[in-house]
Amino acid sequence: MSAYSEAIEHLQQAVARRGIHYSLDRLAAPLATLGNPHLTLPPVIHVAGTNGKGSTTTLMTSALRACGLKVGTYMSPHLLSYCERMAIDGTPISEDNFCRYLQMAIAASPTDISSEFELLTLMAFRYFADTHPDVLIVETGLGGRLDATNVVQPALSVLTPIGMDHQDILGSDLSSIAAEKSGIIKFGIPVISAQQPDDAKRVIDATATTRQTTVSYISPWAALPTGFRLKADYQKQNAAVAEAAVTTLLSQIGHPILGISQGLSDAFIWGRFTQYRWDTTTITIDGAHNPHGLSALFETIPCPTTLWMGMLRTKPLAESLATIPQSVQTLFVYCPDPNRWYTPQDYRELTHLLVTEASVTDSLPGHDSDILITGSLYFIATLRPLFATLTPL
Repeated sequence: MSAYSEAIEHLQQAVARRGIHYSLDRLAAPLATLGNPHLTLPPVIHVAGTNGKGSTTTLMTSALRACGLKVGTYMSPHLLSYCERMAIDGTPISEDNFCRYLQMAIAASPTDISSEFELLTLMAFRYFADTHPDVLIVETGLGGRLDATNVVQPALSVLTPIGMDHQDILGSDLSSIAAEKSGIIKFGIPVISAQQPDDAKRVIDATATTRQTTVSYISPWAALPTGFRLKADYQKQNAAVAEAAVTTLLSQIGHPILGISQGLSDAFIWGRFTQYRWDTTTITIDGAHNPHGLSALFETIPCPTTLWMGMLRTKPLAESLATIPQSVQTLFVYCPDPNRWYTPQDYRELTHLLVTEASVTDSLPGHDSDILITGSLYFIATLRPLFATLTPL
């Protein structure tokens, strides 16, 4: 077993050992042991929200790079490798450095107290403190208020669209979820936000008032420019937020803004409305994994007929299926593990659609109609090797 494989095994054991627990208190000691790297980071853009974090982070990264800046990103989840979570100018941390910084984080942590995400966050902050990007974009893992990343002191806070997701952890209503997400708002630090539902907006505004700052709510673009690589309609909101955030940050640090538009147009993230031509079929792949994200996806493709879907049991299946347009005739279901994933029978009990079990170990079956593939990003990730030799449309 390679050193990297052993490192990943240790992280996965951390999940089994600790599960997911939320508290910032226990990070203080390991951070101090590591030299408090979170206090020596470059200007940080801290991003929270239900959907759009990955796209918005990618858009901001591309725009900042087009303006001549070196940009670090801490994102989750990954598609193929944990190394993707920590990158500089789009280049992931090397496996050797991943192992080295993980060992630092483990050594700094009392035995068996750190979860996977806490260990990753500790090593990420030390890594970026050592590599000195000009700007660092940090995504929350889940929520915001008690998320491990919330120890940073950002230059700017960004909220992407907030909807219903992770209710078992964040709360059963939109106000509760918004309270957790808006927990990243810091005293006196400006906030750039997507347009939000009224219940979420009230909570965000109240939090901002308490913390003596203001929120700029950004309207979606009317249309995506020709040549824009992220093609889905929902990217109009993400692009508008990214543009506002980058413009604000560059103003803060006194850097010229030339290059933003081209950078936004060039941004690309695989699995967010990525399209391929497969023989005579157009295949669209999008990691919409909750009702909020699926509704946005079906605004771009309102009448699909063949749908592939893989959903983890942590997501509300009935509400997700309720978003599917009536045009869908056949539903292929991905279920590698019935303990973690909804089974075809689970789908059949909730829908009148023809449900067939799908396997991604084989080539995609031939279809007369176009195919839309969606669901968990972990499902989407398993598909990527199938398209390795193809160029996205």
